[in-house]
Amino acid sequence: MSKYLVFFRAHMQTLLQYREAAVSGAIVQIFFGLLRIFLLKAFYASSTLPPPMPFEHAVIYIWLVEATLRLAPFAPIADIVRQIRSGQVAYEWIKPMDVYFIWLSRSMASKIAPTLLRFFPVVLISSLFFGFRAPPSGFALIAWILSLALAVILSAVITNLLNITLLWTISGEGISQLMIACSYLLSGQLIPLAIFPDAIRDLFRWLPFAGIVDLPNRFYLGELQMMDLLPAMAFQISWIVVLGALGYGVLRFGLRKVVIQGG
Repeated sequence: MSKYLVFFRAHMQTLLQYREAAVSGAIVQIFFGLLRIFLLKAFYASSTLPPPMPFEHAVIYIWLVEATLRLAPFAPIADIVRQIRSGQVAYEWIKPMDVYFIWLSRSMASKIAPTLLRFFPVVLISSLFFGFRAPPSGFALIAWILSLALAVILSAVITNLLNITLLWTISGEGISQLMIACSYLLSGQLIPLAIFPDAIRDLFRWLPFAGIVDLPNRFYLGELQMMDLLPAMAFQISWIVVLGALGYGVLRFGLRKVVIQGG
């Protein structure tokens, strides 16, 4: 395990250097957070039905989405894309380590480092001026942290699947565009899943993307209680195991016959 932590720390240190990009990214996320809140406010004002989620909760939900936006599995890891395009990925496969866990370590770092750089500015500004609030109880905070930790692993496992598809697609552009659409729509990043019609909402909440955004956010808002914690964690862990096993198996299959590109 310690040898994979080396890759994790090295990638974290590399990504934590991009502080200026994180500041500009946080400003952009605050702008889009405000835009989405204004649109949602218009939606609430024009609706004649009881709202599926209190507007104050919807505002907090949106700021949580913006603060943790970089946790989403949007695309393969840029370093791995470059290695595959150049052919340097061959050096990964001659190391006395499992390639899957090397890539998984980098995937986890690619989620945590950018999120740490952007989380606190977004939370601070939105708390001071734009309606973000602390969770209603200590349990809500602890449950959110536990669920968010599993969300990081789940997102990294999905990202690793994207990394593995590069064995066939090389560029990764197509799978990236597909994953951006799926992640925004199915996880609750675009709009809270509670706002969807009941049948669609229930379907989306059984998919792994809900375990990255919607599930942790519902704990933060206090919508889920102590009795919901173990089933929610079991849901996230089950998807981690299933998608992790799938990725590991696909990688082993892909490495049976490899043609190195570049030189």
